[in-house]
Amino acid sequence: MKLLKKPTAAQAASLKALRNHELIKAMLDWDEATMHTLFIESALEYLDRQCGPDAEGIRLLREGNLFWPWFKNHWNRLDAAFIDECLGDDNLNDMRAYYKYKHTGSNMRFKPHKKIMEQSFARKEVAV
Repeated sequence: MKLLKKPTAAQAASLKALRNHELIKAMLDWDEATMHTLFIESALEYLDRQCGPDAEGIRLLREGNLFWPWFKNHWNRLDAAFIDECLGDDNLNDMRAYYKYKHTGSNMRFKPHKKIMEQSFARKEVAV
């Protein structure tokens, strides 16, 4: 008999995020393209709010290898909170509006940590 290995914390978190993603798609009756579009638009809006008129800073963060996993981690936390608040609600339009509100880049209150900003700054210095 082969024993199953217990998933690592990262694997468990990834599996939970995937389950939450699928549950939210079902709750909102959205397809993957709608979810993906909202994710990308919100991330770009978030970067615009964080960086202001610094188009080069936005580009460097967007193209860096730390920003997207970091942003996705925060997105997953918002998803979990949304499920806790709205699971069982039957008003589709209200749930969709609330999800968009909570996941809009201008409403996100978290800030990039030092490592992400340093990576962007270092790439900017190298580019000069």
